[in-house]
Amino acid sequence: IIAEAAAATTIGEGTRVFNQGLRNDASSNQENNIDQEGNGGITHKVSPPVRKDAINMPPIPLKGVPSHWTPISVGGGDDPYVTLCKLDYDTYWRAPSSLPMFKDLLAASSCNGRKKKTEKLSKLKRDMDNDPDGTLEVTGLVFHETRCGSTLVADMLGSQPHHLVFSESSPPAEVASRGDPEMLRTVMRLMCRSSYHTKCFFKLQSINTPRIHIFRQAFPETPWAFVFREPVQVMMSHLKSGAGSAVCLRSKSKPTKQHLEILGATKSTYGSLGNEAFCAAHLAYLSTVAYNEYLLDTELGLLLPYTDLPHLMPQKLLSQHFHSPVDQVGLDRMQETSKVYSKGRKGSAKSGSFSGDSEQKEKAANGKVKSAAERFLYPIYNKCLAAAAEHDIVHPVLTV
Repeated sequence: IIAEAAAATTIGEGTRVFNQGLRNDASSNQENNIDQEGNGGITHKVSPPVRKDAINMPPIPLKGVPSHWTPISVGGGDDPYVTLCKLDYDTYWRAPSSLPMFKDLLAASSCNGRKKKTEKLSKLKRDMDNDPDGTLEVTGLVFHETRCGSTLVADMLGSQPHHLVFSESSPPAEVASRGDPEMLRTVMRLMCRSSYHTKCFFKLQSINTPRIHIFRQAFPETPWAFVFREPVQVMMSHLKSGAGSAVCLRSKSKPTKQHLEILGATKSTYGSLGNEAFCAAHLAYLSTVAYNEYLLDTELGLLLPYTDLPHLMPQKLLSQHFHSPVDQVGLDRMQETSKVYSKGRKGSAKSGSFSGDSEQKEKAANGKVKSAAERFLYPIYNKCLAAAAEHDIVHPVLTV
């Protein structure tokens, strides 16, 4: 999914806004405290950190960005076997939209033979502790509502050769599901071991949004963001191909207590509400988890609306929030990446230039979708907008 904010303006105006955001460096963080009251029940101040972050962009080696042994799967047990592979990072950064997910990078890396090995986690950790040089701390985490533009975020981050970006990688999800923050920290830091890269980012699967607290325990000082989208648009993105492929309905057969609370139903009655209602409730569940985690720490958390992603990415997210500014060449790469479809795999019908479809989604929405969105999803959506406004991301409160 590619953010469609640029489609709402002329190309010239979109480029002007984008570049204006790019040229502001971290010194612009020296702002007045923002006192927001009456925004979705939030009544507190946010003081953006005052700091000047150096641009650290090493030259690209003649042979391309080097690969390194990266965990690609984690077995079971207290000291699991970890499978590692030398991934093709040079191909990824040059065209991240062609390898938008970790599974695509694995397929392109031919993980077999000498490019693959298995080690005990304890040995890998011991080696890392004995030789910490080259182990990056996790720079930033990206959670999301799903089908909301998060792949664009990963692609724009991944367009920099010195950025190590993992888009919905398997190891963090495998370990986070066990509720073990210490093992999670070890595995993710092992993934961030590189002799070349200077930053390490993770865009997690939406199933990890309810586990934000586990990731925050593993990385209590790491900034994170949650990407969300206008309710009717995101629901239509889920339901356009039918219930069978809708991510928002995967939990319908086994709803959580939170799903039922949002629906105001029981296990014996929720099914009568229909797919549209459950889809809205599931997205509301994810957004509520992120919103509540944000309230626990409004400095490390950031809520990002889909409509602003192209110009929010360079300054608001990357430079200010993740403290990772890039030079003009890097900014130009990000801009070019934002113009193509984020899941433009080779041979895909959607590869190439992006064309916005938000308006079409809204027109195609039937009464059931709009009613479910208004009842279950818009309330938390408007709270997320209010939280975004605390970081100078301002939008009108919307209803259908």
